[in-house]
Amino acid sequence: MNRPGLNRRDLIMGGAMLSAAAGALALTPRNRLVLLGDETLEALIPKKIGDWNYTPSTDFILPKSPGSLADRLYSQTVARLYVSPTKLPMMLVIAYGAVQNDLLQLHRPETCYAAVGYTI
Repeated sequence: MNRPGLNRRDLIMGGAMLSAAAGALALTPRNRLVLLGDETLEALIPKKIGDWNYTPSTDFILPKSPGSLADRLYSQTVARLYVSPTKLPMMLVIAYGAVQNDLLQLHRPETCYAAVGYTI
C-alpha cells in the first residue's frame, strides 16, 4: 500500500500555522487597563449640561436587576434625568465595563433603545 508521507510544503504550512497560533497566544492581552482609576462615573459626569440641570428621579428608565447580563457585564452605570426650564428633558445613560473583551461590545443607541420602545 502506497501511503503519501509529509512533503516539504506540508511541513512549511504546518510550521506557519503553528507559528501563527503561538503568536496569537503570546499577543493575547493579560493586563487589565484601568481607565477610570479610583474615580466613579457618578463623580465624573457633570450635574449641569448647558441649560439642563440634573434632577434626581426614583422612577427612572433602568430598573435594578441583580444577576442580569447587564449586571455581570457593567461594573458601573449612571442613569440621569436632566431638565431645563425652556427645553425638553434629556435622559443620559452611561454603562462602563471594567473588563473589555468580545463579550462586551459597543452597541448603538438606535438599536438598544428601539428594542425597548424608545424613539431616537
